[in-house]
Amino acid sequence: MSREQYELPLLNLSEVVTEPHVAPDKDSSLFLNSLLEKRECVSLSTYLEERLETVMEILELKKVFEYLSKSLYEGIPGVLRIDGQRPGPTVGITVCTHGNEPAGLAAVKYVLNEIAPHRENMAGTIFVVLNNIRATENYFNATTDTDARLARFADVNMNRLPEAVQNTEEEMRYEVLRARELRSVWRQFDVGFDIHSTRQDSDPMIISMGAELPLSLVQGMPITKVVSNIDEVQIGKPSSHYYGVGKLSAHRIGIEAGTHEKMETFQRAVTCTQILLQNAGVLPTEVSFSQSEYAEYVVMSSIMFPNASYELTRIFKDFEFVPKGTVLAKGDGPDIVAEDDYCTLFASKVKPDSLQEEVMFLTSPVRAH
Repeated sequence: MSREQYELPLLNLSEVVTEPHVAPDKDSSLFLNSLLEKRECVSLSTYLEERLETVMEILELKKVFEYLSKSLYEGIPGVLRIDGQRPGPTVGITVCTHGNEPAGLAAVKYVLNEIAPHRENMAGTIFVVLNNIRATENYFNATTDTDARLARFADVNMNRLPEAVQNTEEEMRYEVLRARELRSVWRQFDVGFDIHSTRQDSDPMIISMGAELPLSLVQGMPITKVVSNIDEVQIGKPSSHYYGVGKLSAHRIGIEAGTHEKMETFQRAVTCTQILLQNAGVLPTEVSFSQSEYAEYVVMSSIMFPNASYELTRIFKDFEFVPKGTVLAKGDGPDIVAEDDYCTLFASKVKPDSLQEEVMFLTSPVRAH
């Protein structure tokens, strides 16, 4: 689509709808209780003020979702192409690979309102891609926290795709069909940037996908932890596996911007997007960044349960050190024990939603860069 054919209006996000995903018009006491259950050691007034700010931001992000989901690129819904006025790389910003992770939509709002109206300052091309439309719609339509949590995907985790997504004619699972639809867009990326967030309170992290982390692209991001090799250990393939296919110099980077539904997570997603676009040469560089030091956690293995009787012995925090011999899970068979010194990753609950997914990853102890 040429720049002349594509006119992107500046979004008016002041007209927000009245219901968050726990809808007060349906049950105001349920909505209030959902806020109070999450309160930590702060005053009630401070807590409610902070939560109200977050709820209002989520309502704005719902508007962004509705706009993006209706956008078409070459007949494909949920895709916007924004062309600069100078040659440059093609950067793909992919969001909502998991439907209950709205942080990426904050980055989309930034691109729409701050970059698209000023394309004279931009080089190359930005693709903004709403990876999982159906799951994200389920998230924004959820009326309970449980419904919102289960809106991670519709049929199959979009980061656990079959390697040959094109080859099964009888395939009916939504995320696989959506991946087929998006492959022609994904393969155009010189840089693919996939934005996520975590259920568990966790430090943000950069996810390095591929042989080596391109440090020149992430310098300046307000994140110091790097997770590598997860795409080689996990079952199936992440959607980012298909980014830049056939391009020898394509880079694939992900971030876990922080905990779901937190203002600091939304802001971090925006900041990292801005920095990546500057580092890639799409936007003019406003600030030069010094060399950062990173703590790298190399994913070595994962834990999957043999049957439904198993559960973790407790919730393990991200990057928590567990020495060799630690009992990690128990069930009606042998205990699952750490075979070496590890750090834990992505253990958000004692039982997975599905036995077909990992309940936890194990990384090597941190190594500095």
